[in-house]
Amino acid sequence: MRVGLTITSFTALLVGIYIIFNSFTIAVNQRWKEIGILRAVGVERRNINRMFLCEAFLMGALGSAIGIAAGYYLAGIGVKVMANMASSVYASCPLSTPAVFRIQYAITSFTLGIATSLFGAWFPARAASQLDPTLALHNIEARKREAVLG
Repeated sequence: MRVGLTITSFTALLVGIYIIFNSFTIAVNQRWKEIGILRAVGVERRNINRMFLCEAFLMGALGSAIGIAAGYYLAGIGVKVMANMASSVYASCPLSTPAVFRIQYAITSFTLGIATSLFGAWFPARAASQLDPTLALHNIEARKREAVLG
């Protein structure tokens, strides 16, 4: 059971990395012109990269904190549900212990949440920092017309 839950947890972590990667890729594509303007006025590549990674850090920290609180709350509900189910199946009144908050698990989860967020945002942030300002500021509609004419 423990191995199955561990495998499921890592699968969820990989899905989370993919979702974060996809979200930041979309964010970079939507902010294409703004990134080009920032690069054109002299913002360095590392600062563009840092901007996206700071955003990922903040979102990871907030999401991890909410996830830890929600997980603890849902664990408490799960204990009650399982106790009721066991008592109805086995016709006995089991002693249900309340969910225990373990700070070591919370710190590990918080750290993994932030690391996952940073890892998922790394490649889109790097792509944003490598953006050529002249290409970013070029009108997309004009590029489509040029492609049709050429």
